[in-house]
Amino acid sequence: MKRLVIGILLASCAAALKAQAPAAPPPYVASPIRKTVDDTSRRTGLLPTGLTMAGGTIRSIFQLAYPSEAGDPIGAPDWMSAERFDLVVRFEGMPTAAERQAIFREIFATQLKLKAHYERRDTPVYSLVVARSDGRLGKSVKKLDVDCDALRDRARKGEQIPDLPPAANGIPACQSKVGNGTVLSGGMRFAQLGSTVRNPVGRHIIDKTGLEGFYEFTFEWAAGPPTAGAAPDDRPNIFTAFQEQLGLKLEPATAPVEVVVIDHIERPPLP
Repeated sequence: MKRLVIGILLASCAAALKAQAPAAPPPYVASPIRKTVDDTSRRTGLLPTGLTMAGGTIRSIFQLAYPSEAGDPIGAPDWMSAERFDLVVRFEGMPTAAERQAIFREIFATQLKLKAHYERRDTPVYSLVVARSDGRLGKSVKKLDVDCDALRDRARKGEQIPDLPPAANGIPACQSKVGNGTVLSGGMRFAQLGSTVRNPVGRHIIDKTGLEGFYEFTFEWAAGPPTAGAAPDDRPNIFTAFQEQLGLKLEPATAPVEVVVIDHIERPPLP
């Protein structure tokens, strides 16, 4: 028996709830957002205890404050995606997704003078569906027989939970790890996968697989052209990878999508 500790990278948090944040965030400590000086080791990680971002973009963590089906906020200045910053946030206790949202809204409002609001607009999207007529999924895909959300709730309450075996890819049960062109899942909903890969796909992804529950799998795709001196990436593109590795496919569609509109934001001060 042990307590479940959910450790995930930032890209796995794209499925955060979209409800309005609480009026007041729980206790936390945040460093000033500062322009990155040493850009040789970029990393962004979100744990139950807080966030560490070194050489990351404001755009990459924006959905922690304003989660949206569309992903990209409307009215975002170029520097949000182009310039890199450092930020460290430490939580007291294990805040819920709604409480984390309140924390980052306050950080952005106080340090970046952010003002934003939600709208719904018809937007090009992708529907995520099962690719095969017989419903078979990829070889690495396995449905878990546990409810990861329920285990996380028990962990937040300080309850003891069963010691669960890791996935075949080595990821602990109900955790996930996201890298450059890689999602390693030890227990993820397909809707969460859609949110996680929204940026490389370029559109919001609506889960229409009809598959409930949590799944372990290994998902890899060519993330882009190789940098100078790097070996060529011979992995398939992300659309092909969905079919070959997961037994799923993306179909173009149009749907009303909730978007975030930035009314005002200011660049962080120089070091």
